[in-house]
Amino acid sequence: MQSNTYLYIIIVSILVGGFSGFLGYTQTEENRKVSQEIMKQKSKLTIEEKNVEDNKNKIEKLSLKHRNLQSKVRGREKDFRVHQGTQVLLADVHSQLERSSQFQKDKYQRLQGGIIDIQDQLQEDISDLDRDIERVESNHTREMDRLKERQGFIVNQNDKEKKENMKLKSQLETDIELNQNLLRQKNNLSPQYLKSPWVVGKVMSYIESENKIILNFGSAAGLKRNIKLHVFSSSLGGQRSYKGFCVVRDVDDMVSTAVMIEKRGVMTDPVRGDFVGSIIYKEQGLKFYLAGDFRYKYSKSELTDFINYYGGETVEDLTNEVDFFIQGNLADNDVPRATSLGITIIDEELFSTYLGE
Repeated sequence: MQSNTYLYIIIVSILVGGFSGFLGYTQTEENRKVSQEIMKQKSKLTIEEKNVEDNKNKIEKLSLKHRNLQSKVRGREKDFRVHQGTQVLLADVHSQLERSSQFQKDKYQRLQGGIIDIQDQLQEDISDLDRDIERVESNHTREMDRLKERQGFIVNQNDKEKKENMKLKSQLETDIELNQNLLRQKNNLSPQYLKSPWVVGKVMSYIESENKIILNFGSAAGLKRNIKLHVFSSSLGGQRSYKGFCVVRDVDDMVSTAVMIEKRGVMTDPVRGDFVGSIIYKEQGLKFYLAGDFRYKYSKSELTDFINYYGGETVEDLTNEVDFFIQGNLADNDVPRATSLGITIIDEELFSTYLGE
């Protein structure tokens, strides 16, 4: 009984040992499996952590990109607001340009209307001028006819009227000669040094009502406005009868109009064929030497301007090529040389009477 117990114990021990061994093996295998599973989970966890880290980096990048996009969006919004402001400004400018364009159009239309009015006025003025020209030509024709009638009347005068006219003419010539002598004495000029006027043209007609003379020469011969000329006639013996001065007013190429400003007597109206001339004006030009100080009416500079206007020239050297010696104050030292050269000497007072306006 006791041996059976021992046997039972031994068997149980063997069984327990085997079972324990089996259990130990089984548990070791399971632990190994668990360890492997743990390792797998750790590996997965590591991968997940890495993925999480990657996702975190991606999120940060996306966040940065998002911030950049937000910044760009804000910049675009700002640009859009600027663009909107620019569009408004452009709209205002366009509106102003349209208003300005309309204003310019209206102004252009007004100017066109003004030009048309001016053209119409010019056309009317031209028509008026044409009528004036026709009237002047008609008056000129009538005056020419009247002058012809007057000339015929003078030719057919009786002996008594002819004697009266000859007497008046002789008296006028005597008065003119006396005045010339007085003028020469006044200016201390001897007759051999004071030249007679050069003939530069003739009288075509005289309009008594307007005191105008029509001359047969103009700008083609160098004539200019405001030049002062002698008016005189020439008798059969060649003696001149001076009738006064005239001043040129209007100048054309071949004819000109002058106005009588000084007459030498009642019966001294210019007639067709009378001569006009000047002592200081000549188509070819004259040379003048100005000596001394000029204070009577014009300064030396003004006298020079007159001489140039009359077609002459002033020179600095006193030679025998000088035509006139114009004597001012304090010029006595130069007079003997001018006299020795045979130059005509005129003092400034007399010279001023030969100048125009």
